[in-house]
Parts: sequence; structure tokens; C-alpha cells
Amino acid sequence: MPLLFSYGTLRDPAVQRANFGRTPAARPDRIVGFRLAALEITDPAVIAVSGRTHHPVLLATGDPADTVDGAALEVTDDDLLRADDYEVDGYHRVEAPLASGATAWVYVGSEILAGGGVNEVVRVGNRVRRPTGPWSPHVHDLLRHLAAVGFREAPRVHRVTPDGFEVLDFLPGEVSNYPATPAAASAEALVSAAELLRRYHDATAEYAATAPRTGWQVPAREPVEVICHGDFAPHNCVLDGNRVAGLIDFDFAHPGPRLWDVAYAAYRWVPMTVPGHLDGFGTTAEQAVRLRVFCDSYGLAAADRAGLVDAVVARLTALVDFMHAAAAAGHAAFAGHIEAGHDEFYRGDIAYVLAQRAVFDVA
Repeated sequence: MPLLFSYGTLRDPAVQRANFGRTPAARPDRIVGFRLAALEITDPAVIAVSGRTHHPVLLATGDPADTVDGAALEVTDDDLLRADDYEVDGYHRVEAPLASGATAWVYVGSEILAGGGVNEVVRVGNRVRRPTGPWSPHVHDLLRHLAAVGFREAPRVHRVTPDGFEVLDFLPGEVSNYPATPAAASAEALVSAAELLRRYHDATAEYAATAPRTGWQVPAREPVEVICHGDFAPHNCVLDGNRVAGLIDFDFAHPGPRLWDVAYAAYRWVPMTVPGHLDGFGTTAEQAVRLRVFCDSYGLAAADRAGLVDAVVARLTALVDFMHAAAAAGHAAFAGHIEAGHDEFYRGDIAYVLAQRAVFDVA
């Protein structure tokens, strides 16, 4: 029989009778790594049952010192569906271990996570829910391979929900957007980002040899050496302090050469952006120094270094082309990016990188 951990209004016998038609058997328990907050309720039907305009909600902290007392209710599958109807949209039901060692369903608060701005990603406890696409089966196979070979900096895939969302691990830490946070702009982040990209590429090299060449969101690119992440940037990396400790959002993964991925990663992490622009920092000379550090930390081969500037230009050109194609196909997020001038921003950086080729080439 399933267990439902109740810590709020579902502990109220009146609420239990209204939802389940009885008061289920229960035993005291507690959940670890969560704290309580208050969620405002606006659904009149829910307020009528509970008599309250604010209900307690669990928020994940990951801190073992944070515990919440409650009760493990013995329920049926039908009871869980009724509880789903009772709980408002601010709650999501997940399975979690209890202090007693039992596993129970529990309603936790959801949190929309910051990131690249293409998908809405919702955190639910120690999991995230993300929309899927036709390419997702390939991405899930890739994530399973990474887990199997011991690459721990990527999320594990758990399941796909009936309504089309993938459920992945939540990787704790900070994710920068733009302008870069001080942590993301630090020398330690630059080095650790390049080292992580190298470990990721090495972990995918054998898999890439037999990976499908079609069915990814972006086309495979020859010569295939690795599975490119496709968007290795501060907005898709998780920081532990100043150290890059995790890699997320594999929607643009695809087979390709190392240099194709390194070029975009270097562009974002150096960054090789027009000085003075909000998304960038540093003079051209300072950027060249950071570019050398990034390439050294990755261990980029001499032949690839010689082609890096051309690869950055080709990679940004491909990005602009993809944005326009996606917008023309009705993708609202990319249409919004174009309306905001992101394509012109990349075109400006293409011109800048070409104009400063002599400086960047010696890096």
C-alpha cells in the first residue's frame, strides 16, 4: 500500500474525510533536507475544505539539519489521485525517503529555475521537470551512458511523464546568466569549465562512434569525435563556489568534432564578446589571455588551436541561422530572441572576432 507523507492540512481528519472518505491509518515520521514555507491558496474549493488561505509547503534545501515532522498515511492509488485534485498547482507530488527508512509520496513546492530562456524548467524537490522534444530519446540514452561510465557532473534521467515532461536530477549549486556573476567570471571557473568540458568529451568519445547520426535537435557534424554538448555556457553550468561542478540542458547535444564544442564554450566563457557589452567583460588583450588559459586547461591540440577563430565564426553563424529557422517554424522563444536583437549581437561578435583575429590567434 502506498504511503503519503502529510505535514500540513492533509493531517487534518476533516480534510482527510473530505478527500478520502475516511481517516487513513498513520504513523509519525519526518522528512530530511526540507524546510517549511507558506503557500497562498486562491482556489475557493480548497479553502472551503481546509478553512485556510495559506497552506504549508515543503521546500528542498538538501541540508540534513533541516527536518519536518509529519505522518505517513496508508493510502490507495485512488486516494493519491484524490489528493492530487485537492493540492493546488503550487505543489507537485514526488517520492522521497523518510527518516524511518520508508519511501513515501510527498507534496513539495515547485520552483522555476533560471537558465537559457528557451524552456521553462521546474524544480520539484531533488528533481527537475523539463519539456521533451523528438530528440529527447537520444539525449536520455546519452545521459544513461554518462551515468554508466561514471561521469557524475550530468543529471540522471528518471522517467518521462505521461504529459511529456522528462524528470531529471536537480544538480545543486548556482547557475549564472548574463552579465556573468563574479563566480562565473572568476579564473577558477574558467579553468574548471574547460576541464569539465574535456572530461565530458572524453566520456562520450566511445559512445559517439556508434551513436545515431540523425534524430538530434541539430544535425550531426563531421568528423564525429564526441557528442557535443551544443550549448556549453555559464547558463548551462552549475557552480559550487567558483568551481564549475555540473553540466545541464543537453537539448542541443549532437555528434561532432571537439573543436565545434570548444569554440562555442570558449566564446562564452572567455568571453569573446565586444568589450563594453553587457554580456561581456575584459579588454581584447585580457580576453586573449583567458582564451589561452581555457585552451590550455582543456588540452586543445595545436591543430585545433590554429582553427579556433574560424570555428568560433562558423559556430556563431550556425547559431544565427538556427535561430532564424526556429523562429520561422513558429518557436516563440527564438522569435523573442530575434525580436530582442540577439542575432545582431552574435553578428556583431562575429565581426569583432574576425577584426581581432591577430590577437586571438596567438592565444
